[in-house]
Amino acid sequence: MKITPKKFYNIFLKEVKKGDKYISWGENKKWTRRLLSGRSCVMEKIADKLRLHYCHEYFSLDGIFYRKKLGYKNWDIRENYYAQNIEVIIEHENFYRTIEKEIFKLFPLFFAPLKVIITYLFGDDIRRQREAERIKKIIEDRIKADDPFKLHQNKIKTLLIFGSLGKRKTNWQAFVYRNKKFKALKI
Repeated sequence: MKITPKKFYNIFLKEVKKGDKYISWGENKKWTRRLLSGRSCVMEKIADKLRLHYCHEYFSLDGIFYRKKLGYKNWDIRENYYAQNIEVIIEHENFYRTIEKEIFKLFPLFFAPLKVIITYLFGDDIRRQREAERIKKIIEDRIKADDPFKLHQNKIKTLLIFGSLGKRKTNWQAFVYRNKKFKALKI
């Protein structure tokens, strides 16, 4: 099953909106746990729907989706297994001001058909738009500087997801890197 940015984002939206109670992503630890860690986290559910395995904290990455693992039976993947056929790499940053470090790590050190970056924007519409453009520019510059084989133009897709806090709910926006720039992903 090919995992497109649109398919990932559609499942992400459905799963992230589920839940018994409202948790603001401003409550960093609770939100990050809900999104990334544990058997019932959002990423685990997305991986299940895509018929993939999920691993939180794989090497220095926040998460990966993979098809198989190599190693010894019944041992924890993070210490004694190596994922094979990594399909999705996930980087999550609650505070957009520190996202640059995650971007520099992700490009070009790790490869997978889909790279997903999730962060959140604060402030009024103008400030959020300015920060979104700044983050997109950092990613575009890294891809242009570190893509000698043109993998990000042809094979690797990058999905950038922004959350912004509304009244008792999070508003989501997604962009996909195509043709040397980010374009809004329509659902």
